[in-house]
Amino acid sequence: MNTTVQEIRLFLEIDRVKIYRFDPDGNGQVIAESREGNNLPSLLRLHFPAADIPDLARQRFIKARQRAIVDLVARLKITNELDCFETGETLMTEKIRYAVIEPCHAEYLTNMRVSSSLVIPILHQRQLWGLLCSHHSQSRKFTDSQLSFAQLVVDQLSIAIAQSALLSRAQEKATNEAIINHVNTLLNSSKDITEIWQAVLEKTVKALNSHSGRLYIIPEHNDKLPKLYITRIQPNYSWIEEMFFWQSIMCKDEATNIKEQKDLIRANQNLESQTIANLTANPSNKNKVSTTIGQKIIPHPYTINDFSQKPQLQLLVSAFESTAIRSILILPLGYQQQCVGCLTIFRNEMQTETLWAGNQNEDKDNTCLESDEGLPLRVSRRDRPRTSFKPWREIKKGQIKEWTTEEVKLAESLGIRLYLSIMQRRVEEMILHQASQQLDFLRAIGCDAIQGFFFSKPLSAE
Repeated sequence: MNTTVQEIRLFLEIDRVKIYRFDPDGNGQVIAESREGNNLPSLLRLHFPAADIPDLARQRFIKARQRAIVDLVARLKITNELDCFETGETLMTEKIRYAVIEPCHAEYLTNMRVSSSLVIPILHQRQLWGLLCSHHSQSRKFTDSQLSFAQLVVDQLSIAIAQSALLSRAQEKATNEAIINHVNTLLNSSKDITEIWQAVLEKTVKALNSHSGRLYIIPEHNDKLPKLYITRIQPNYSWIEEMFFWQSIMCKDEATNIKEQKDLIRANQNLESQTIANLTANPSNKNKVSTTIGQKIIPHPYTINDFSQKPQLQLLVSAFESTAIRSILILPLGYQQQCVGCLTIFRNEMQTETLWAGNQNEDKDNTCLESDEGLPLRVSRRDRPRTSFKPWREIKKGQIKEWTTEEVKLAESLGIRLYLSIMQRRVEEMILHQASQQLDFLRAIGCDAIQGFFFSKPLSAE
């Protein structure tokens, strides 16, 4: 993008060209910039609040692909619409409007030391990805060839953004597949089971961009204690999985009457029988258990972006007071109505730093209205726009990072592997136990037969 803004600036012979990208909250950041001399200051890496661009202006950028040209010396603004605002269809001839620039918009640009500007929207998947802004410290006009060139570059930039997004998704998919394969390798290794669970937990915490976690495995028999594996910072309360909130997530569909209990037992028996039959018929399937079962398992993760805001977890606040943990992902490990444990991942609060173009505290009472043409019209209690764009650093503590859809999907995939591995080991233990019992039975029968053979013969007389 640095090359793009440089080429446009050279072709337009203008003081400054920048690419302005929007974040999910509508705020913008200058991510690329090219300047000629020092007529205009650098805005690179600075953020601008969402209120600087009214909603109607954003809609015109998206639906009409509207370009906006402003000349402060001539007090003139020109808008070019490439698409029909109402239908979104491409116009055979651009719709051009001329108007007098609003005083607040003029003062806003004046405070930026800008006398003329050209703004072209950058779209991605019919959404406003960003803006290409060209600024000049003196009055100037743009020729049709310059406008066509700038628009062509922006269109090519939109294609490049789409290709980059596809490449990023492909890379993310490949990375997640590598993580899953690594976890599978760990689960199928010959190491001690305790080492395996611990390694898988640590790998999962790292893969989900988190800080700590815990793996809770319910015992197969009631006479045994559950197993708990932890990594890094933990809450003060050791067995949070035994609290009602965690139990309600793990046993969300637990049977509540005799008929449902019988259905649960039958479902578990069918699962075990299917797994045993699969292993018995083909021993090479030891590391697979059952692809069919794996495809049917659909874990339902429970994400909490800020547990301090959850009334159900208020009793846990004291347990987390000595930690920086704020976000939680809980993934039950189960199939149908059977749960063998859960995976809990923690994220710490974080501190964010944002470099704004101007002090946002001074502008907090400002509102941004919009003209009929959808161009910015900033109005404050003093009827004045922002006076300074000097960099101002905002530091926020106690911020959270929300769980993304991709992270939740990865957690689901890892949860399936964990569940299958736990069930596989339990089935193998069951097979070994049954084989041991059968061997003991055969040995007992053999001993009885031998004893019967000798003691059934009459003693011969000497």
